Amino acid sequence: VKLKKTKTMAEITLGTAQFGYSYGIANRTGKIGIEAGREILTLARQHGVHTLDTAIAYGDAEAMLGEIGCSSWDVITKLPPLPKEISDISTWVENEVKSSLARLKVTSLYGLLLHHPSDLLGVHSRKLVAALLDLKEQGIVAKLGVSIYLADELDQLASFPIIDVVQAPMNIIDRELADSGWLTKLSHGKVEIHIRSTFLQGLLVLTPTERPTWTTKWDSIFRDWDMWIASTGMSRVEACLAHIRSYPEVDRIIVGVDCTEQTMEILKALEKTPLRAPTALSSDDEQLINPSRWVST
Repeated sequence: VKLKKTKTMAEITLGTAQFGYSYGIANRTGKIGIEAGREILTLARQHGVHTLDTAIAYGDAEAMLGEIGCSSWDVITKLPPLPKEISDISTWVENEVKSSLARLKVTSLYGLLLHHPSDLLGVHSRKLVAALLDLKEQGIVAKLGVSIYLADELDQLASFPIIDVVQAPMNIIDRELADSGWLTKLSHGKVEIHIRSTFLQGLLVLTPTERPTWTTKWDSIFRDWDMWIASTGMSRVEACLAHIRSYPEVDRIIVGVDCTEQTMEILKALEKTPLRAPTALSSDDEQLINPSRWVST
């Protein structure tokens, strides 16, 4: 099916964690194979998607992308945390980025993010900033940024003018970035806002019978979610994307997929009109909105 290209489609970024390992609570197929990965990239590119989000920490995702071929894409990758015992920051940064470029088989990156932005606040802050700016000055990296987990991390990071991009989680349940005021502040500061966890690592697309038992603590939220979905006539995927697209400050939405069918489902979902979900569906409970705090029972 050939879909009509729209500006919104161009704002989708293809996340590639699944290219490196089995990722997401709704993942039923495990790590993506190279042929499936090639089909996904081909389909996404045909429909206006031109940005890939990956990371050095995503297993062999970078190597797979390099094997498939991503030189015509805008590629964003992320540096791992600084090693505890390190003295030559500049050499470490240079070696990590060069190795990443070699795996990806590209000569430059659209974006380089810190997977652990707290490194900017540590004892090596000045040297790290200098090393990152040097990459930008050389033209190896177009934009620098951070990948955060909580909006309040930005309270300290905002003093660093090197930040061009902020990648953060936001979805129908987790609205901390918007509620804290940071979504607006970043937009006014001309910082690119890349949203991930639109589906809360897949939890929001599961039906009531598919949800894990540990989610029963938040049954009232999920009941309201199920009722609202039914009232909209949209699928869960469509509603999740429609909600994030209702925030004009958002520049890119990072979505991960397991197969071409999921890719097409997301592309078709972008034809729906943006729609803000009721605030009653939101929660600030970290046990729910932060997947690293999920405890299976």
